[in-house]
Amino acid sequence: MQKEHTLLILVVVLALALVSCARPAQEPAEAGPGGSEQEAAAEPTATSVPETEEQKAEPTEEESQETEAGTPEEAESSLAEVADVNVLDSYRQTITVRTQEAGGEPEELTYVIEAVREPPARHTVMSAKEGGESRQVTEIIQIGNMQYMRIASVGGDSDWMTMAADEELVAGEAMGDMALPSADEFMDDEACEMVGTEKVSGLETRHYRCDLDFMEDDELSFTEAKADVWVSTKYNLPIKVEATYTGKGSDDQDTTWETEQVIDMINEPIDIQPPEGVSETGLPDDIPLMESATGLSNLGSIVTFKTPETVEQVTAFYKEEMPKQGWTEDEEQGGIPGYFGFTKGDRVANFMVAGGDGPSDVTIMLQK
Repeated sequence: MQKEHTLLILVVVLALALVSCARPAQEPAEAGPGGSEQEAAAEPTATSVPETEEQKAEPTEEESQETEAGTPEEAESSLAEVADVNVLDSYRQTITVRTQEAGGEPEELTYVIEAVREPPARHTVMSAKEGGESRQVTEIIQIGNMQYMRIASVGGDSDWMTMAADEELVAGEAMGDMALPSADEFMDDEACEMVGTEKVSGLETRHYRCDLDFMEDDELSFTEAKADVWVSTKYNLPIKVEATYTGKGSDDQDTTWETEQVIDMINEPIDIQPPEGVSETGLPDDIPLMESATGLSNLGSIVTFKTPETVEQVTAFYKEEMPKQGWTEDEEQGGIPGYFGFTKGDRVANFMVAGGDGPSDVTIMLQK
């Protein structure tokens, strides 16, 4: 767990560096009616003064220093207005973090995030490798107020867990980039310089090279840290980052870390659906869920929820509704208030209700 925590720190640290090399020194101007914030920021803030003939004829020192990448002013301007993924309607982001300690096995974490603005949805898959062998896969799907999660080991499968939130997933949360927080304090604009233009993920980009020797951490001490950043000219968005770090790990071992982030499938159709065969409640069709249920969660064959109803009301509801679905009450479990069960063929459904006069916590355990 310590090594995985270290890798996660690296992902965030890299992102902090990436965004910091392009944050504005002041707030952008507000957009006018029908205009975007970027359009408003691009409008002149003062009336132009006509140039004299002498001024027109003699270029300034900066104008005479044009390169293939553009003038210094152009490069600085592009850095000052870098966007984040919230400007998009959909995207896929792949983040890979590799670490190699001296004398140890290489480790790798990969995150693949798909996000859609409307309707808001998010799909995250995290996979881990050690010594080149897959070790574990964690998958999370968020749609509406429902979250589905599973953790599968190598060569195996796992049941989906379902959880219902009190509020619906909103676009800002669905589109939020897990690896691109704002962090002006971590580096200044001088840390990155533009080295050219290239095409990445089918988009024209400005390529920056960054010196990240500013980074220090309680667990990580770097002797060298550098990154290459590609910023889309169309979206003004960093769509690729490659970085390498060398130094001492948490156990004082010589360590090399490599990270890569790539954003693609920008504004393309991405269909995020619940896992096949998994119901929102986690309950089979013949076991009803109380309308007043909140905080629903499902872990394999165990379903839990809360309700403002009393223990007696919950008990009465299920003793009335379950027989309508073909279930037979197990009379042997009727001795303790809040504990009761039903059978149907080779299936068993046991209930535990706690809470007295309400609200109540309900647990349903399913068996075959």
